[in-house]
Amino acid sequence: MKKRLDEARQAYLQKMEAERGYILDFHKILAEEDFEFLKSYNALLKTAYLKPDSSTQSKTKELILIAILVAVRSPTDYIKTHMQVAKHLGAT
Repeated sequence: MKKRLDEARQAYLQKMEAERGYILDFHKILAEEDFEFLKSYNALLKTAYLKPDSSTQSKTKELILIAILVAVRSPTDYIKTHMQVAKHLGAT
């Protein structure tokens, strides 16, 4: 199942890591298996969560991110971390 990532996919992952400070194994798998989905997923997160926007409260962005993380079956610890952030921001 291990594939060698082509240069475009590897460059994209490196850019993601530079922007976020990390990448997850799940990102690497998506790069191998469904590169177009990875790019769309990353664009959604950039727009909805990572990009500063005064019109949407941070708490709401955190809750949206949690829903996305659950939908894509992210690791439980990763989801819990964002749940703690949402709670800190006032979510109940």
